[in-house]
Amino acid sequence: KKPKAAMEVFQFNYDKNPNQFVALIGMARGLSANGEYAKALEFANKALLLAPNDTNKQAVQAMIDKLKASKDIN
Repeated sequence: KKPKAAMEVFQFNYDKNPNQFVALIGMARGLSANGEYAKALEFANKALLLAPNDTNKQAVQAMIDKLKASKDIN
């Protein structure tokens, strides 16, 4: 079993910047690394709404598709 990703940094950044794209993606990546795909999906969906451009939107949509299939996005 792989070790859990350290969520403290992601959580700290999210707590300070809850409506920032980068903070939401960090939470999604950290949760995904720990196998918490449903929780990660919630953050990815929020990030999609804040994606600054089409390239980011496409990347986040790909993450969402993987998370819906219970696959790690990292």
